[in-house]
Amino acid sequence: MQYRHQFPMIRLLAPYMLGIILAIWLQYISLWIGPIILAFFFALVAWNSRNKRKGKYESRWIFGFLLSLCLILLGYQSLINHIYKDRPGHLSIETGTSCMVRISEPATEKERSWKLIAEVIAIRDQGIYKACSGNVLIYLSKDSAIQLPSYGDILFIGKRPVEVAPPSNPGSFNYRKYLESKGIYHQVYLTGKEWIIVQKNSSLSLKSAAVSIRDYLLNILKNTDLKGEEFGVAATLILGYDDELDYSTRKEYSSAGVVHILGISGLHVGIIYLVLNMMLGFLDRIRHGKYIKLVLILVLIWFYAFITGLSPAAQRAAAMFTFVVLGNTGKRNVHIINSLATSAFFLLLMDPYLITNIGFQFSYLSVCGIVLIYEYVYRIWQPKSWWIDKIWSLTAMSLVAQWVTFPLSLYYFHQFPVYFLPANLLVIPLSNLVIYSGMGVLATSFIPWLCNIIALITSYMVTALNGIAHFIDSLPYSLVPNLYLTMPRMLLIYGCIIAISSSLILKRKTYFKIAFCLWTAFCLLSTFDNLKFMHQNKIVVYHINKHTAIGFINGRSSLLHMDSLLSGDIKSIDFNLGGSRTFFGLKDITYHQLTFLYEQIPKSLINGQILQYQNKKIGLIKGLPLARKCASKLTLDYLVITGNQWLTLDQLLKYYSPEMIILDGSVATSRCNKYIESCKKKGIPYWSTREKGAFIADLR
Repeated sequence: MQYRHQFPMIRLLAPYMLGIILAIWLQYISLWIGPIILAFFFALVAWNSRNKRKGKYESRWIFGFLLSLCLILLGYQSLINHIYKDRPGHLSIETGTSCMVRISEPATEKERSWKLIAEVIAIRDQGIYKACSGNVLIYLSKDSAIQLPSYGDILFIGKRPVEVAPPSNPGSFNYRKYLESKGIYHQVYLTGKEWIIVQKNSSLSLKSAAVSIRDYLLNILKNTDLKGEEFGVAATLILGYDDELDYSTRKEYSSAGVVHILGISGLHVGIIYLVLNMMLGFLDRIRHGKYIKLVLILVLIWFYAFITGLSPAAQRAAAMFTFVVLGNTGKRNVHIINSLATSAFFLLLMDPYLITNIGFQFSYLSVCGIVLIYEYVYRIWQPKSWWIDKIWSLTAMSLVAQWVTFPLSLYYFHQFPVYFLPANLLVIPLSNLVIYSGMGVLATSFIPWLCNIIALITSYMVTALNGIAHFIDSLPYSLVPNLYLTMPRMLLIYGCIIAISSSLILKRKTYFKIAFCLWTAFCLLSTFDNLKFMHQNKIVVYHINKHTAIGFINGRSSLLHMDSLLSGDIKSIDFNLGGSRTFFGLKDITYHQLTFLYEQIPKSLINGQILQYQNKKIGLIKGLPLARKCASKLTLDYLVITGNQWLTLDQLLKYYSPEMIILDGSVATSRCNKYIESCKKKGIPYWSTREKGAFIADLR
């Protein structure tokens, strides 16, 4: 089987994606790229016409080479064109103290605030408004949001948005990079007196209509027997609305290996496509019926995306299956891989940053893996019983999906769900039924008694779903955590997967030899990383807002000191420090609660602690009235200032002689700025975790 001739779109997509990846890596902007693309294009056309006239086919590689270069440069320039922050008129360049914004994404509820995304339309500088562009992430304090802004509303915000900060702690999720891929470079937190709705949205757009319909359908679900946790899961499964999905539920589904069902993806739209294709199959038997079926399926798929609020994930999934349906309807059936490659090319042409989107990567990898490998795995065993055959079919599909996505899952989430197979066998069929019954609830809302019956059934099924996820999560060894995987090692694993899969499909032993070589390289690289972890010796002062945490790392073990409030907040520890555990390859962490007591310094009393780690002395202090002047200063390697410290730097230096001053996340911003100014004047080295992120001292 000649795959390069069977999948021509892959040969176009691959160089285009390579160009995008190079642009993300280099981000070098040049005015010469456009003219170079045109030059290659004209050379391509000239060579092709000349070659056709002479009938020389032995040099066809030149055409492919020139075309690939054009696509690489096109992909590169396509991503560069989506970097907006350096353009004239952008918020990053313009000066001003307040601005006008238009809401572009509806509000989502967070623990202490409401989150919105808005488009900047004007900025105010010295009393004059001027046109401005850029997207901004807005957080509204809950006590200020009496009337929440809606999609399309225009707001005045009396505060200049600030640039999104980079990750504060090693291994933390790079939220800044994630937002940049969406064209968002700034954020702002607003209280009640810092914003006002200037103009309500009066125009009717497709997006605003979609959001309104989604909210209307959510109210229907809320008015049924679906309450609390059940409503959060049902709303996520049926309408892709996950704002009311709590942290513990999401964590249980993740640990069980079925978190992929919690969100609109290729899985949801694929289920809808298969059901519609089966229900409308009778149209294939009538004249022009397949075209009628094509129109109906496309309309219904996009209608589903519409009622979910036209979220980006729903639009991607609908676009993916649009190309699949179009490919299957023509006179010559197009291979589904070509349809998928065409849809990916189209989506990346519209937004090249999609290549960094986790949902985009998982959707295409899982669907392509199932299309290419599933049939060969399924044929390994052909049971005679119909029920066993269906179970085996679902098992094979789950195995293939996990096979092609687990390296990506390890790279992003650093964990592996051990019982993913039984979880998926139970959850996927049940979640499909929840989607069907949920649609039934919405469709019968005008018949209250029937709607309530279907909603009650849906509630029972969602309760069963949650119960399965909770049970599997509670099983011993249900999750293998802290699996640190670097990009090179992930690529080596994918090389092994491709080689083994090729051997299975093409029946060639050579690919097994390639897989063995790649696996050997992976093992050597893993050994090198493990040796690096075993010989590390570090002091880390972490940045956690309003809290103090300092870790002593020796090899793969860590002693973590933290304040009393943080030590009782498991969610905050996991969110802020979970990534650091995998980043440093830690296997054993001992937690110690800091107690700031009167520490006897020579002839003085200071509220704090003195910590000794190997040959380094670290002072952690909070300010309380001093008893008297001290006769001698305490020499410290690091003086860590924490809490609402009211002592000035001059007062502290009467009692301490530090090599460096560290200001952690528990110090208020205003006080932090005063200390920084004093350190600069006195020439004392300092480190503010608010400005620079966690402080790391390598003691090797």
